[in-house]
Amino acid sequence: GNRVCPGPPGGRFAVAGDADHRSRHGSIIPYRLKGETVGFMSSLIRLVPITDEIYVATSRRYVTNSTVILDGHGGALVIDPAWDADELAAIPEDLRSLGVRCVAGLSTHMHYDHVLWHPDLGEVPRWASAGTVEAINSRRQELLEPLVGDIPENLIALAGHLVPISGPVLDWRGPRAVIHEHDAHARHHIAVEIPDLGLLISGDMLSDVELPMPDSADQTLKTYRGG
Repeated sequence: GNRVCPGPPGGRFAVAGDADHRSRHGSIIPYRLKGETVGFMSSLIRLVPITDEIYVATSRRYVTNSTVILDGHGGALVIDPAWDADELAAIPEDLRSLGVRCVAGLSTHMHYDHVLWHPDLGEVPRWASAGTVEAINSRRQELLEPLVGDIPENLIALAGHLVPISGPVLDWRGPRAVIHEHDAHARHHIAVEIPDLGLLISGDMLSDVELPMPDSADQTLKTYRGG
């Protein structure tokens, strides 16, 4: 999931991370909107346009965002789709309403809430860094175990079937999408920069409401600052 944060002047955006997430002990962290009491989202939020090419759907879980980028040719790149079964199902429904179809997916990192999928999105390439693909393939049960009991088994079975990105730029028909790999929030994490749209999709980074969440092995935060 990602959070849309206003960027500097000039119409830039950063889709940056979950507005809220699990604590270290796995509990749900409440959120607070301006003028409201602490609470939890419960309604289904559909895709909302940020620009003509960028759409975001916000999950009721931890205010996690799914990001959709239109390629201008009837296709869409779906990044970090999340989370509940009805929310995952709503993404392809909304794409059909927009008159487009999913042509590819992308996971910014290996955490279980960023490798989800829905069958109606289709059998398309679902990209991630080579290191993320290797981690999911070798540690699948461990990495996906937190999903058990949260979403249906058929959706857990679909999670994490990723292929490595080839090269520093995505091979798709949409605007140029540059891949930046780092180890800040998770090993082999990637951010996607789309210069023509003034967009950076960083996946659980740069949140304006939560503390930084470095990888557990990063005890000095040097790696996080580098990312």
